Amino acid sequence: RVLEETTWEQGRRHGSQTRHYLSGRKRWVGTWKDGRREGEWFFFRRDGRMDAQRTGNYQDGLRWSGIKGFNDWNT
Repeated sequence: RVLEETTWEQGRRHGSQTRHYLSGRKRWVGTWKDGRREGEWFFFRRDGRMDAQRTGNYQDGLRWSGIKGFNDWNT
């Protein structure tokens, strides 16, 4: 069973990543840039529902906003 698909570059996460729970459901999907979260990230709870508080746009590893329209209906 695959739990994680990650791209590494020079010892840091760099590129897309998908992580799964042991059940096989997705845990999160996003992109790393130089070891920090970057761009749109989607987080899921164990039951498969979206985790709207963590899902959002990231820059330099920090969440700076939700995803417009997406976080509003998916709480």
